[in-house]
Amino acid sequence: MMPLSWLLACSPKLTVLSTCLGELPWFPPLLHIKHLELIFAEVVEVDKVFAAIPSAANLVSLSLKAEDGILEAPELQLQSMPSLERVGLVGFLPAAIHMPEGCILHLGGLGHDDLSGKEWDAALPYVTTFFFKDFTVHIEDNLPAYFAKMHILTIVKIQVDELGSARCHVCLEGLARVKRLCLIGTALYVKVPARVSWRGLTVKSQTLGISFADAAWFAMNVSIAAFRYRFMSGSSLLEVSREWSACCRSWSSKEYPWRGHESTFVTCPPDTAMTFSQCFCGVCMSCLRDSGVAHAHVLQDI
Repeated sequence: MMPLSWLLACSPKLTVLSTCLGELPWFPPLLHIKHLELIFAEVVEVDKVFAAIPSAANLVSLSLKAEDGILEAPELQLQSMPSLERVGLVGFLPAAIHMPEGCILHLGGLGHDDLSGKEWDAALPYVTTFFFKDFTVHIEDNLPAYFAKMHILTIVKIQVDELGSARCHVCLEGLARVKRLCLIGTALYVKVPARVSWRGLTVKSQTLGISFADAAWFAMNVSIAAFRYRFMSGSSLLEVSREWSACCRSWSSKEYPWRGHESTFVTCPPDTAMTFSQCFCGVCMSCLRDSGVAHAHVLQDI
């Protein structure tokens, strides 16, 4: 494996770097790097890594990803990096985050209670995309209150075991202003509020219970909707499909195998792809390739 310092010295035009951090990482000068992805795959001295990041003064995007569970970390001081436009933080619980003005933040790999502390108050207003994953909790009544502090939130993916119950559907009012919402679980019972801002809604659950405050408005105004389930509780989705037909929108309902059983796949427009695994952070190597920022790369260990 070529040393990272040699690679950087021989590649003055290199602007995109993705690297796995070893146990004792060392940072050579990164002044010409504009897009940096750091993958924490082992036990790393996170404080030294976080302290070195501001030396990459020309960064436009930064992705920090913990591979094995959630990693506690010291304060992340990024306020002195005026070129920084987007940050992705996956699997980290820093003591605090200090962002430059105008920068946006992606959070991922965190659970139900991880963002409830006051140390997140300064960072939450910068969050535009969020991936919530927690199979240890059953959200019974309302979504976590911290969603209300994410004023510019646009894309949310929630992956849980259970959400609500047959007797009490969890209202999605706290996420009504986002543009794209994806829900994945085993038993999901949710209520769609009236006049949401969603351009797309994707729901996948073995058992699905869904109700609509205004089915007619949802059918006419939500551009893309996709539902996949094995068992349906209630008839609200049938009501929405009738409204799709009433406003001359095309939709489809098909049967597909899912984990050895038949499942129903309802989409509007027909055959809408259910991109459950697609990343939307905007800063990881996969997203950089999809956006055309990165064309090819060599994964380099420090």
